[in-house]
Amino acid sequence: MKIDRIELFHVAIPLPKPFHPAWIPGYPQTVNRFTLLRLTTDDGVQGLAACTSTPPGWVPEARDGILADTIRVAADGTGEKYFEIT
Repeated sequence: MKIDRIELFHVAIPLPKPFHPAWIPGYPQTVNRFTLLRLTTDDGVQGLAACTSTPPGWVPEARDGILADTIRVAADGTGEKYFEIT
């Protein structure tokens, strides 16, 4: 079984009222943003995982690390524990 396809869906769900996170004072949030990842194997088995959307200005290494970890979670969801992801 091999990874055949990785799809990313960038989701933004409007919040019913602004949210004021303590960790970023002065920046009220009006949407919940996240990335949904769907991994499909060559056998048609799928795994799903979600991760936080990385805001503009994050270093590429941090963003890539979050996505790599999310791919590993999705791969585990397919039932195969030994995908080699590089």
